[in-house]
Amino acid sequence: MGERVKTASQKSGRLVLEVAAAIVVGAGVPLFWIWIGSLLQGARGAQGVEASTAIIMLLGILISYTVVLMIAGAIQARGEGSQRPPTRYPWMRSMRDEPYRPGTDKLSPVEAVFVGTAIVASIAMLIWFFAFAGSPLPS
Repeated sequence: MGERVKTASQKSGRLVLEVAAAIVVGAGVPLFWIWIGSLLQGARGAQGVEASTAIIMLLGILISYTVVLMIAGAIQARGEGSQRPPTRYPWMRSMRDEPYRPGTDKLSPVEAVFVGTAIVASIAMLIWFFAFAGSPLPS
């Protein structure tokens, strides 16, 4: 019984960490750079978004995601060690190789964070687009 509780608490803790990481990656980075852009724009006193502010925000987001991916790759490489064999991608298999069965391999925690982030961001964008965006056509 104690082993089951320990396993359940580890899985729950892992899920909480994955959700927190997905929120930071999916919303935290873009909102942080929007905040930085608002500080830059407010300091200049302009009413609209200037091109230089937009470029700084765009490059900041790209650089931040590059750093996040490098950190995630390092965490994944450190955590895997010798637990998993090297990944055999479908395009690297020969015709004589064993057939590819999607879903047979489990995602690593880092992969789960990025897949979850993409799913949540896609659903949020669809909800916003269809429920709140309104029509762009003139009335």
